[in-house]
Amino acid sequence: MMILIGALSACQLKWLFFSSGSFLIRFLKKGYKPLLIAAFWLYCIDNVDTILLFLPRISTFADLRWNWQGKILEFSLALLIIYGFKGLTPRQTGLRLPKNNWAFIYAMLLGIMYVAGIVKFAIANGYPLPIHPSIETLFFQATMPGLAEEALYRGVYLAVLNNYLGRAWSVLTVKFGWGLVLVTLLFVLGHVVHYDRTAQQIVYNFELIDLVQLSILGLTLAIIREKSESIWPAVVFHNICNVGVYLYVLA
Repeated sequence: MMILIGALSACQLKWLFFSSGSFLIRFLKKGYKPLLIAAFWLYCIDNVDTILLFLPRISTFADLRWNWQGKILEFSLALLIIYGFKGLTPRQTGLRLPKNNWAFIYAMLLGIMYVAGIVKFAIANGYPLPIHPSIETLFFQATMPGLAEEALYRGVYLAVLNNYLGRAWSVLTVKFGWGLVLVTLLFVLGHVVHYDRTAQQIVYNFELIDLVQLSILGLTLAIIREKSESIWPAVVFHNICNVGVYLYVLA
């Protein structure tokens, strides 16, 4: 129970930071009410997601290192919202495959380039690379984080924000709006303000280099999603980024 309370407390802090950042849009975009409505729905969903991620692990899941149970429940939550409630469709949330299958190739190549850059930067600046990974680690990182987080963040969250705020801008044929900026902010905050289950405390990480790296990653994922009109190339890119550094250690 204390772990769940701690996780929900971290979620409230994340949304406190998010509210401070999103308030700036009040001065940049007319129609503040739609943003408040969208943020309210996202806040409710994010709290439910936090509960699902930090529920006590049952059966086989309890003996595993990584949170398979939480990520499966997170993906199930996204599907429940998309198929169980009116207002969102599989097309709006990007559950359909992209019209151009080359989007997967581009996502793979971009992911490999991103990993190569991160590894090179880490080595050059003395950052530690992960230890020799287990089979479970490789399988988890190659599947669950991208699947669950893309379905929720670039699927549900981005669709909700786009529905309320629109996509008024277009750069290099990519249509987007404030939703892309806000969902990236949420993604970054979710990684820099979180509850550490092992240490049983709220962890903050506002190091500039990590903020920049997460912002680039979040923006890239959102652009891939908007460009392809599908979350699946973003899932590929996300999972390659997650597992790539571990594969480098094995090479």
